Amino acid sequence: MISYSEAYKIIRDEVQKLKLYTEEVDLLGSLNRILAEDIFADTNLPPFDNSAMDGYAVKFNPSRKQWKMIGEISAGNFNLFTLDDDSAVLIMTGSKLPVNASAVIAVEDVITENGFVKLAEGKIIKENQHIRKKGADLSEGVLALGKNQLITSNKISLLGASGKARVKVYRKLKFGVLATGDELVDIEGKISDDKIRGTNLYSIISAVNEFNMDAVNFGFVGDNKEKIKAKLSEAFNSDIDFLLTTGGVSVGKYDYLKELLIEFGIDIKFWKVKIKPGKPLVFGVWEK
Repeated sequence: MISYSEAYKIIRDEVQKLKLYTEEVDLLGSLNRILAEDIFADTNLPPFDNSAMDGYAVKFNPSRKQWKMIGEISAGNFNLFTLDDDSAVLIMTGSKLPVNASAVIAVEDVITENGFVKLAEGKIIKENQHIRKKGADLSEGVLALGKNQLITSNKISLLGASGKARVKVYRKLKFGVLATGDELVDIEGKISDDKIRGTNLYSIISAVNEFNMDAVNFGFVGDNKEKIKAKLSEAFNSDIDFLLTTGGVSVGKYDYLKELLIEFGIDIKFWKVKIKPGKPLVFGVWEK
């Protein structure tokens, strides 16, 4: 009998030997999948110097407090302006800055009157204030996301910003689930005498689904050696990566599962773990 930690390590080490396959999916289909490629930025992010505020773009000069309005720029509607020390351009958040703009003054920090913009009393201006520089978040060619990580909703945005309409991910692992025991009936079955509902089957399938893996339901089978053998044959001849079973691996008269696993050529790595409940736990590896 081994400890929980020993059992966990054995399972972990064997799982890490599993050959993983990849596939390409649409960007939105990659959510909660595991990234199977390194993603490099194909452009600068942001791709140009832009304003972080609604305000006025100016050429920074610490001695200036007033500027003449010469136009405006909104997001996606760039206009070419050349600023001098006396001029300002109304600019919206996210808009591309004029080439020689070196500060943005927030709308709430100025007074506008008769085509002029004046710094409000008590307000100061600093060079490069409220400016998001080209490539400040990501520079073209740098690693944006490393492989082997879970793709979450915030990473979808980063993948999209890197131009990834299609994403390489690891194929979902497929888990077969089988419940054994004469006492079990399905959840819609009639409860009578010594029967119980086999809810573990649904709990395990749900746990597999929670990890965004695929579950194959092999259903229930009674404590009949030949019927269990037939179910195991069905499972081992399918395309599953793992088989999760409940029941049938203790030392009772009708606990056939461990014996049958050995008959199928399963290499038993351990049997019995120091945990309660669940001591009669068997784990093995089958080489297809």
